[in-house]
Amino acid sequence: MGTNRQINLKSSIPNLYFCYIRPMGEIIYNITVKVDSQIADEWLDWMLKIHIPEVLKTGCFTRYQMLKLLDQDESAEPTYAVQYYAASFDKYQEYLLQHASSFRKEIVKKWGDNIVSFRTVMEILN
Repeated sequence: MGTNRQINLKSSIPNLYFCYIRPMGEIIYNITVKVDSQIADEWLDWMLKIHIPEVLKTGCFTRYQMLKLLDQDESAEPTYAVQYYAASFDKYQEYLLQHASSFRKEIVKKWGDNIVSFRTVMEILN
């Protein structure tokens, strides 16, 4: 109860306004990606050798983990989750403001509609 959380009326993403309680703990920026099976091996190799190291070089995240979803139909396209860990919400916001747009453009240019992704942001509570 004694923590001092700020209420912000504007998010760091341009043109999106909402009210949220500013998290105080470590943040996980999770990106879940469904990949066309024909490019899955190439995409995974690119993620592990090129993209993820570039994201970590921003200094906004302290570490990451790559996961593959297992509980899915065998005929379904492979689905992965990449979890980037930020020491604070401020570091996550720094990533959004200074880096996310260029990385997203690069991904669209390279992979087009061969991948579908969605993002979630979580606070670690324990």
